[in-house]
Amino acid sequence: MEQEFLNNHQKLNPKEEGDPDEAGDKIEKLRGNKLEIANMEEFIDEDHAIISTHYGPKYYVTICSFVDKDLLEPGVSVLIHEKNKAIVGIMLENNSAMVNVMKVDKAPLESYADIGGLED
Repeated sequence: MEQEFLNNHQKLNPKEEGDPDEAGDKIEKLRGNKLEIANMEEFIDEDHAIISTHYGPKYYVTICSFVDKDLLEPGVSVLIHEKNKAIVGIMLENNSAMVNVMKVDKAPLESYADIGGLED
């Protein structure tokens, strides 16, 4: 699909020199941004908060202006931008149950030594 996009781009714009980096940037824009889920820990001020991710670290992040700050409270699940970790949305309660099933809240107590047949 990416190659088809690049070929069509070169056919439609033959006068332009095809810069591979520029075409790659266009492809990334078409793909969109990835979002992650985090937990709201505490407010710092109106535009900043501390969040914790499911893989451990806590971050000091910006709250985007379009996020409804009335719904934000400690313990709520939020959507964060993958690269800059800014809060871009709030997970509603009806969505959180589906997400909570997939989260690992506690590390398993088993180790690789508890699993049989690993010698082979």
